Amino acid sequence: MSGSFRTLALIALALCFTGCGAEDVEVIYGRRRGVPGKKSLNGTSVLSERFEQEGYYVTSWRRLSPRLDQADIIVWVPDAFEAPSGEQREYLEDWLASREGRSLVYVGRDFDAEMTYWEKVGKNAPGADVADINRRLQEAQDRYERERKSLPDNEYCRWFTIRDDQPARNINTLQGPWSSGVDGSQCEIELRGRLDIAQPEDVPNDATDAVDETEELLQFRKLLFSGDDVLVARARDDYWGDSELIVVANSSFLTNLPLVNHEHRKLVNHLLDEVEDVDVDAEDRKVVFLETGSGGPPISDDDAPPPMPTGFEAFSVWPLGTILLHVFVLGIIFCFAMFPIFGRPRQLEEDSTADFGKHVAALGKLLQRTGNREYADARIQQYDTQMKRESGSSHSAGARSHE
Repeated sequence: MSGSFRTLALIALALCFTGCGAEDVEVIYGRRRGVPGKKSLNGTSVLSERFEQEGYYVTSWRRLSPRLDQADIIVWVPDAFEAPSGEQREYLEDWLASREGRSLVYVGRDFDAEMTYWEKVGKNAPGADVADINRRLQEAQDRYERERKSLPDNEYCRWFTIRDDQPARNINTLQGPWSSGVDGSQCEIELRGRLDIAQPEDVPNDATDAVDETEELLQFRKLLFSGDDVLVARARDDYWGDSELIVVANSSFLTNLPLVNHEHRKLVNHLLDEVEDVDVDAEDRKVVFLETGSGGPPISDDDAPPPMPTGFEAFSVWPLGTILLHVFVLGIIFCFAMFPIFGRPRQLEEDSTADFGKHVAALGKLLQRTGNREYADARIQQYDTQMKRESGSSHSAGARSHE
C-alpha cells in the first residue's frame, strides 16, 4: 500500500471508530514532513505523495532563496490569512519568468480540517463521549475564529482580491474544466472568504508597488467555480512566458483529511494534469512545498541550512544516516547482550547448609561490621577458652573411663 493511501486509511479509520473523544489529533497546518505533517488533519503529506507517485522529486522549504531556482513547481500552502506582500509576489513572479514551463500553486488559508474532524467523529460517538467532542469542537472553532481575524475584509494583491463580505457556503455544484468527471454533490468543499479574480476597479489609488499597477493585471481563466464563486483560477502574464500561477481559494479539498473524499482526489488529479509539462518527463522535474507561517516566507540571498530530517528521513542523509545506522546496530547488540537469556535455563547448585566454613566466614563479616577490633578479639579469645575447656573436660572423662 502506498504512503498516501496508508495515511488516508488511518484518517478514515479514526473517523469510523467510536470513543475517539479522548484522543488527541495532530492539526498543524500546511506541513508535509515528519510526524506532525504526515499525521496532521491539515497536513500536505498526501498531496505531496501524489506528486511523488507521478515521478516528481519533492522537497520542502521555508524561505525565498536561491535554492528555489532548482524547482519547476512550487506549492505554497501558507499558514497565514493575510495576502502575500508585494516583495514576496515580485520574487515569485521573477521566478516564474526565469524559466519556461514553471508553475506556482497558491492555496488560501481560510479552512481548518479540525472542525470537520470533530463534527464527523461526533456523529458516530457514543453518548459518553459527546460532551468531550463538543468541547473540542468549540475550542477548535474559537481558535480558528481568533486566527481568522487577520483576514482582510477587502484587499487587492494582483494575484487575487481577498473578499470576506459574503456568507459562508458549502459547495455542492461545480463548473469549469476541473469539474469534468467530478460529482460536485459528493464533494465537501467549504467556502468562507473568497480569493476573487482581480479587476481593474479593485486596484487602490495609492498602489505604489510595480506588481500592483493597473496596467499589469494578470490574464485569468477560471478552472473551477460554483456560480459566482471562484474556487481555482489560473493566471498568466506575458512576462512569464508559458509559466503560470494557480490560485486555489482554500485547502478544503487538498489537505490530508479532505482527501479521504474520493471526489477531492479527482480534483488533485486535475491539478497534476494542469502543472504537467508534456515536453519534460516528471522524473526530471522538482516540486518544492513552501511551508510558511504568519508574515510569509523571508527573502534571502543565501540558502539557510536545510531543516533537520525527522523520523526515518534521517537515515537517508549523509553522513548522519551512516552514523545513526551504526548506533542503531550497536543498540540492538547491547539489548541482546544485556536482557535476553539464550538456550535452556541452567539449574544452579544449591548452597550446602552443612558447610561450617561458611558459618565462620559469616561470623567474621558480622564482627567486621561492628568496627570494634577489641570486641572482636575478645569474642575470639572467649571462643578459644571455651573450646579448650570443652576439650579438657572431654580428656578427663576419657581417662576416668579407662581406669
